[in-house]
Order: sequence, then structure tokens, then C-alpha cells
Amino acid sequence: MTNLCLAIDNILSKVDFNSIWQDFFKFDFALYNQDNVYFKDKTIPWDKRFLGNTAIDFDGRIIAIWSVSSPETEDHEFLAADIVHEMFHAYQKLKGETRFPNDLELLAYPDNLDNFRCKMVENELLAKAFSENSILALRQFICIRKVRGYLINDFILQEYRAETLEGMAEYAGLAALEQVNKDKFSTRIKEHLSLLANPKNLIFNPRRLAYYTGAILCHTLKSLNVDFYHELSEKRTLFEIINKINDIGIDFDKFMETKRAKFDNFLKCHSEKHNSDSYICGYDPMNMIRLENKILCEHFVILGDEFIQGPVMVILREGTLNHAESYIK
Repeated sequence: MTNLCLAIDNILSKVDFNSIWQDFFKFDFALYNQDNVYFKDKTIPWDKRFLGNTAIDFDGRIIAIWSVSSPETEDHEFLAADIVHEMFHAYQKLKGETRFPNDLELLAYPDNLDNFRCKMVENELLAKAFSENSILALRQFICIRKVRGYLINDFILQEYRAETLEGMAEYAGLAALEQVNKDKFSTRIKEHLSLLANPKNLIFNPRRLAYYTGAILCHTLKSLNVDFYHELSEKRTLFEIINKINDIGIDFDKFMETKRAKFDNFLKCHSEKHNSDSYICGYDPMNMIRLENKILCEHFVILGDEFIQGPVMVILREGTLNHAESYIK
């Protein structure tokens, strides 16, 4: 096992950690089994601090740990990538990461079939965005995810957090593997994409699936030159940070600003008000807009049997679609 530690350490010495994430660096690591814990320069008896594959506090520093039962069967480069994943967790801890998912809340994740159907489409779009380097597919992915937020409410935030915590660490491991062995990187990426396309029961495990969606999302953003770097003390999740890519709210604000300006500009030049108790019988649908209970007709409008040349503003009775109480010309 010591030889495996030395081999992994040699592989990791060739990785440019800073290119994966600004100021990221190689942490100490240990491999362990049920009997011993192995560092590159020493071996100690196993104790209960060494559980799972993760990052732990050890003798005043944060280290990455990985359980190895059969060292002779381990692929050194894949294992090195997995350890970088855990090193990124160590880096997250060092930098004050707080975006941890509530695992018990995820355990209570709603059994909502429509949500899972949307999730399937969302995964397919994410895989397409990566495979085809498509910003359009990425935007569609973001839209579908927002719809799911309405279906499962605050549970979506727990997905975002899991994706941020685990997906970004998986991205780091994959990025290291890409530097070490591009063919093995391609193999692992294909495995991740396959899980998105055909997740089977994994679709019902949002925390586990977040490893793959988060990693592929990060690599997609990287390939599309979308900046997603941020300080790990950031409070927003990864998805909330990159949401600006497709924030229709910005376009909506501009749309509403333009619409209000058209009504304001009309009223600056037109003030003659006429009472009317009639219904809209004719109009040009391509040249009219509505704001609250007012319709601005640029071309013309017919109220009852009265033809009115535009521009004209029709004021509707409250709660109606076509019953005019007056108009301004």
C-alpha cells in the first residue's frame, strides 16, 4: 500500500492544481484499510477518524483520505483523480465552504413524478450542451431546472447545494485526470454522460446524481468559456451563480420598461378623452399592446360601430377584455 501511495503522489506532482481552481493546491492524503492508514512516508494503525472517502482534520491539518481494500487492482490514474476530488473537499473546508446540503431534507425529497420527468429532460439537455458545445442547450437546461423549482419548492435548493459541494469536487477530479491521461478522462466523461442519459434508479437519488450533473455542468461552462470561478466562501450555489446565462428576468424588465415608455410617450402627445360604453369590434392585432386596463392601438380600433384612427388608447372597464369605458385620442 505504501508503494501505491508513492505512485499516486508521483502522479499528483504533475498536476497543475491552480489551473483547476485558482489557488487550489495538492493536499496531503492517506490510503487506508481496516487495519492501517498509509501515508507516503509512514504507516499508522487505523482508527475511527478514517471512515469513508472524504477530507478530515488530522493532526492540525486537512487531508484527503481514500479506502483501498485491494491495492493491486487499483488503476493508479483513476485513483489519483478520485483523491483530487477529496482534496477539493479539503480545499472547500479550508476556504470556509458553507453550501452543504441537508441530507435529511434530501431524504424527504418529494415523490413527484412530473419533477422526475422534467429532471430526465434536464439531464438530456445538459449532456447535449456538453457534447455539442451548445449554449442553446445550456439555456434550455436552465429553463427546465427553474420549472422544477416550482414543482418541488425549496427542495431544489438542496439539489443546488449537493451539486455545488460534490459536483465541483468531481469536476476537479476530472480536470486532474484530463491532465494525467486524456483517454481515461474521455472514458470517465462518457460514463458520466451515460448516467445522465440513462440514470435508471439514480434519477430518484438527487444527492448522488448531483456528482455527475455538477461535474458535467462545470466542464460544459468551461468549454463554452462561461466564467464560473468564485470564492468558495460564496453563499450562492453554483447554479445560482451561472443562472445569469439565461436570466429572462433581465429581458422582462427591459420589455416592461419599453412598454411603459410607449404609454407615457402617447400621453405626452394625446390628452383628448372620450367616454365610451362599447365593445371592441375590430383592431390590428400586430400593432396593439396592453398595460393594466389600457390598450394602445397604433393603427386603429373599432368601438361598436365607430372607427377610430390610431394611435388611440382604449381604457377598459375593470375585469373585462373588450368592454371600453373611454378612449384617449
